[in-house]
Amino acid sequence: MRRPDGELSEAAPAPATSARLVVGDSLRGLAAIGVVAVHAVVASLVETGYFAQLQNEALGEAYFVSVFGWLGHPINGLLVTVDLFFVLSAYLLSRPFLRTYIADQPLPAIPGYLRNRALRVLPTFWFVLLVVIAVSGTHGASWQELLGLAGFVEDFQTSGLGLVYGQPWSLSVEVRFYLLLPLAGLTLFLAKHWLGARLPLGARIALVAALVVWGFQVSHGYASRDPLSASFAAHAQFFAPGVLLALLEHVIPDRVRGRRWIGPLALLIFVVGVVLTLASRHIGFHLDAVGGYVVALGTGAIVAGPLLWQWSGRDAWRALDNRVLRWIGERSYPLFLIHSLVIVTLAPHLVVGGYKKTLLVLGPITFAASLLAADLIHRFVERPALRRKHSYATAGPARASTLPAP
Repeated sequence: MRRPDGELSEAAPAPATSARLVVGDSLRGLAAIGVVAVHAVVASLVETGYFAQLQNEALGEAYFVSVFGWLGHPINGLLVTVDLFFVLSAYLLSRPFLRTYIADQPLPAIPGYLRNRALRVLPTFWFVLLVVIAVSGTHGASWQELLGLAGFVEDFQTSGLGLVYGQPWSLSVEVRFYLLLPLAGLTLFLAKHWLGARLPLGARIALVAALVVWGFQVSHGYASRDPLSASFAAHAQFFAPGVLLALLEHVIPDRVRGRRWIGPLALLIFVVGVVLTLASRHIGFHLDAVGGYVVALGTGAIVAGPLLWQWSGRDAWRALDNRVLRWIGERSYPLFLIHSLVIVTLAPHLVVGGYKKTLLVLGPITFAASLLAADLIHRFVERPALRRKHSYATAGPARASTLPAP
């Protein structure tokens, strides 16, 4: 912590491997804002008749550049801000499982983990899906398809509802990560038990890192293969930075605490992450082979910068740790789910001329309306469900953890 005179305090902070990510909600808020901004841009083009031009010239970097000029490059970059959700989920959810393998802590209670994930995701998702159907209809989707969407087994983007509720494709990817993570954690736990004390700490960390890098490479090979380009197989690579950050939490914090040079380095990493993320589509167009690496590095660095700052014992940056971003971040999930319906519903009534003028009106109004709707859903649906959660990280160990310690 920092004293009023600017020096680092002597108080011993919570261990890095169990401390909460102070700016986690704020980063979620930024990711949600990026997604809403992209959809507002698209709506302004659709309602003013310019979207056909965008589609005709949508080859590589020309996508939004074809209508917005140089400003189209960062708008293109906003298309990948959804991957920031993947990094945050991977970092936050993998930590308890890695503590089991790396720090010899009990295996988290997997039934509790699954219960918490279900309460976090399903009530809000199902509620918004019902609202979308009630307001806009089924768009030709059969009841079997609707059940498939509700169970994350149908493709949201190819569904008739995709026009007003297409963004949950990424939620479908996350749900698969949620289900695979305890299997991976249990596998590591059993591997540690079988290997016993023969595998030292450094080797354990290296093994997990190697597995994550291998998984990244495998996923990277699927990223451009239709129809897998929107699947978990193609996007698993973007969970890798979060898992690596959770792994580095067992190595770095003790080495950087109180060191003054860490502050500028952490800020630089964050800024570089933002720049790489916003420029990722532009870079990927010219260097196609490294496009996925740039996105992973960019979104990973956006989380790594504030984390490194926190590990050094400093208070969070006021630019991220403030009431506005925290408030938006707490409502980021319903905001992510409801904003498309709000934009599609209001956009036809907000056309004031060309697409640029329309965007200046449509963007703020639909964002404010989406925030209002998200706040109501947060208060009356999401928050009551979250109250039923319990901390799986501190719950009793799962059955597998009753095996003899190595």
